[in-house]
Amino acid sequence: MDYLNTLMIYFETSPYILVLLAFILILFLIPIPEELILFTGGFLSAINGNYTWTLTLIVGIFGVFFTDYWFFILAKIFGQNFLKKKIIQKLFSLKKQKKAFHLVEKYGALAVFLARFIPGGIRNPVFFVCGLSKIKSSKFIFASLTGATISSQISFWLGYFLHDTIKSPELFFENIETKIQFTIAFIALIIIIYFLINLIRRNRRNKNNSMT
Repeated sequence: MDYLNTLMIYFETSPYILVLLAFILILFLIPIPEELILFTGGFLSAINGNYTWTLTLIVGIFGVFFTDYWFFILAKIFGQNFLKKKIIQKLFSLKKQKKAFHLVEKYGALAVFLARFIPGGIRNPVFFVCGLSKIKSSKFIFASLTGATISSQISFWLGYFLHDTIKSPELFFENIETKIQFTIAFIALIIIIYFLINLIRRNRRNKNNSMT
């Protein structure tokens, strides 16, 4: 078991390597929660110190974006037939596919950003459906990078600042995905409400101006 201890010490001193390897596994369709990866990266960065958080966070943001783009490219290359494969059907249930098609049809490239803050495993199906649609790569990249930059930092800094309050990391990690997703969803709801209120005010202002 010495080699396991050595490996853990290595990951503690170089958490960005662990984050990078975890996102590489996602490229092979291994379902690892992104929030858990980022939270662990922040957790280990805080324990290690020595400013490793900078590189770890950058690797995390890039990993989130690249995995988003990976599903987008898979759809571009293999098309609708890719959804017929058994492993994809397990990852993308019919229910998730329907939700993804509805979001992309209604919001277009904005669905890429919104999916980042919707719990329930809808993200990757949305990214894949975007690849099947006529959404341009440039719009997808912009929406994905914007969402990834925001959501990644939330998960990362939660792990960073909570590291000294966790007595049992193993037990905490079992439930962290759901907790982080609901936290992100709550923050996203506040942002959406804020923009809706501004939009309503603007529309009323325009109506009043047109009447006068």
